[in-house]
Amino acid sequence: IGEGYGKTAGQVALRWLIQQDGVAAIPRSSREAHVKANLEVFDFELTDADMDEISAMGSRWGRMSDPLRHAPAWDELSPADRVRRKSTQIARAVANRLRRRLQVR
Repeated sequence: IGEGYGKTAGQVALRWLIQQDGVAAIPRSSREAHVKANLEVFDFELTDADMDEISAMGSRWGRMSDPLRHAPAWDELSPADRVRRKSTQIARAVANRLRRRLQVR
């Protein structure tokens, strides 16, 4: 989508947020180039088709990122995601125990 506008994925994502009613976009950056890029989202507007395409990328829980790695604890997870999270926690605990045992010897 960004190529059609000559914009980066981040600029398209920020524009998508800005164009939604009731959504407050709060971009942040400490790099001057990124701050400038964030301000360059007001010279184009996404079409309805582009808005719909981006909106369709989300999961049925409204998240686009992997909730097992990035979601705050209060986010609602699907039953399958809860099982995967618990399995991941168990696997990490076992791996940590093995590392500690190997370091002791």
